This record gives sequence, C-alpha cells and structure tokens, in this order.
Amino acid sequence: MSGTVVLKRNRARPVLQRHPWIFSGAIERIEGEV
Repeated sequence: MSGTVVLKRNRARPVLQRHPWIFSGAIERIEGEV
C-alpha cells in the first residue's frame, strides 16, 4: 500500500541534509500508489 518517490539525481542533496520538504521539481517519477 506504500509507494516510492524517486528524486532527480541533482535534486537529492537537500533531502540527504534532512530538509523536511520535497518540491515537485525534484521528483523524477512516482512508483506505486502514494
């Protein structure tokens, strides 16, 4: 029942630095149901 959000390679740094938001421009694709 969970899905996966795949980020663009050059947009992953803020998430790795524990930023709480993921902006729509950083998403490469969504797999499954979210």
